[in-house]
Amino acid sequence: MIETAAIITLYIFFPISFFVWLYGLYDAYTEADKINKGQVPAGPEPTMQDALVYAGVFIGLLVGFFIIFFIIGFFFGLLML
Repeated sequence: MIETAAIITLYIFFPISFFVWLYGLYDAYTEADKINKGQVPAGPEPTMQDALVYAGVFIGLLVGFFIIFFIIGFFFGLLML
């Protein structure tokens, strides 16, 4: 039963995701071509402040998930007593 559902899901989602991937390749190629020709500005250069913000958000999320999983593990550990 589970194998049948997995095979059906594979046949449904693989073609869809393949076409989305192909469209992403096409879009990236055409956008890069426009940027190289100067038709579209490439965008602002990332600064050190941007990098520090991204690193802070990443570390904050990492610590937050650790705390949440620790609390959940502690709670289920107490249930096992």
